[in-house]
Order: sequence, then structure tokens, then C-alpha cells
Amino acid sequence: MQSERLASLCQELNLPSIAEQYGPIAQEAARKELSFADFLERVLKLETQARQLRSRSMLMRTAGFPALKTIEEYDFHFASNRPELAVLTA
Repeated sequence: MQSERLASLCQELNLPSIAEQYGPIAQEAARKELSFADFLERVLKLETQARQLRSRSMLMRTAGFPALKTIEEYDFHFASNRPELAVLTA
């Protein structure tokens, strides 16, 4: 019953990550005997991180880049005039 009310409130407040992860975080908090403030901080941090990830993903999709590249995929042999350290710190 309470979990349904929490899910409803999370939906109303647009907190989808909290709705999904509330149970496991609450169980962990009970096992570790976390204070309410520590529990609340973990739940809010989870929602913040999820929102940042969704925002980053949306920005990458709307940017229209032809392909997503990561530093791990960079061919340092191709750019022989730039040392690897200079690329990583630039």
C-alpha cells in the first residue's frame, strides 16, 4: 500500500528514478542503519544523476552528430603529430 502511494507521488512529482530505485535504497539504508538525512541524500543524488544522464543523452541526440566517438576509440597513431598526453589533457 505504501509503495503504491510512493510510486504515485513520484509520478506526480516527476521523479521516475526514485520510483524505480526506492525499494533497494530503502533496504540498504535499513541494513546499514543510515540516518534519514543520509537516506534522503542518496535518493535525491540518484534522481539528480539520472536526470543528468537523460539530459546528456537528449543533448547528444538533438545535436545531430554523425557518430558518437569516445576517447577510447581515438586513433593516436593516425594523429602522429599530437602526443597522446596532449590529446588527453586538451
